[in-house]
Parts: sequence; C-alpha cells; structure tokens
Amino acid sequence: MALSARRQLVSMEVDAHRLNYDGPLPAVSPPRANPVKLTDWIVKYRWWIFGTMLGFYVVAFTGEWRIGRDSALYRGLGHTLATGRGFTFSEFGKRQIYPGLPVMLAGLEKMFGASALPPILIMHAMAMGCLLLTYKLISLRYAQWVAITVAALVGFNGWFLELSNEILTDIPFLFAMLVILALITFVPEVVLWVPRLLGYQG
Repeated sequence: MALSARRQLVSMEVDAHRLNYDGPLPAVSPPRANPVKLTDWIVKYRWWIFGTMLGFYVVAFTGEWRIGRDSALYRGLGHTLATGRGFTFSEFGKRQIYPGLPVMLAGLEKMFGASALPPILIMHAMAMGCLLLTYKLISLRYAQWVAITVAALVGFNGWFLELSNEILTDIPFLFAMLVILALITFVPEVVLWVPRLLGYQG
C-alpha cells in the first residue's frame, strides 16, 4: 500500500511540473505517411490493368482463320451442315467431333457466309465473358485485389490469348463451365432442375 501511494504521489508531482512548465515545447515530428500497399495499388489502378490487357487482345486480333487440323475439322463439319450435306466432313471428324461447335459454325455460316470473322468474334466475346465471370466468382469469396489479380493473370496468359483467336472448343468449354458455376452460385435452384426433371421430389 505504501509503495502504491508513493507511486501515485510521484505521478501527481510530474503532472504538476508539466502544467507549470513555461519553456519551449519539444519538437514533434510529423506523422509518417503509410506506404501504399501493393494490394491497394492493384485496386486503385484496376482499370489501367484491364485496359492494358484489352490492348493486347486488340493488337493480336487479325480476324483471319489460323488454319489447323482440329479447327479445319470443326469448320468442315460446320460447312457440310450449313450446305445441307449433314455431319459428313471426313470419316475421322464425324466419329470423333462433338456436334456443338460445328452446329454453331453452321448457324454463323448461314447468317454471315463462309467468313471466319464471325466465329473469331464469338470466340473473343466468350473469352471476355470468361474473364468477367472469373472476376465475379472470385470476388464473392476473396478480396477485390485477389479477383483483379486472378482475372488479369488469366487474361495476360499467352495460351488463353492464343486460344481466343482460334476456332476450337477450349474457350467455349471454359465459358460454358463458368456460366454453369455462376448459375449455381447466383441461382441455387438450378441445381434442382435436373433431379426434378427426372422425377425426384425431395
């Protein structure tokens, strides 16, 4: 008790000395500015990041078909469908190729002719849709800077950029998968549609 009372008395004397002090005040250094974190920088300049990424796609775009074995099979089957000859382009193609992309190509050829530009534009639109859905889905569970980083890394990926200029199933497949994930996320009832169509009442 005596020690506690002594400490309190000393504290009171120090406070009294401070109140009666008329000398110059000690110099106070200004508060140091907090350094900008990398995560804050990513969020602040996100539109510059996405704009730069979009610039790569604009520069890489030619609108011309890059001829390859697989894309030739897809376009050939689409052409035979559009011209009324059925799913008959090459023996290998009609056995190994799923009809989804050829049917889409046939529809585009019916509407716009045999030009490769409409299918390539569709591929680019799906690629942009993949990036948008990637950003939206990641941002639901993680911080905004994480969603920006993941979407930007996908967009800057050279293989993804190359496939957006190819008439292949890679980009449509990825886009369809992300659309399904978005439907399941934003409209959970979608998960029950198939079981209900099969007669499940649970």
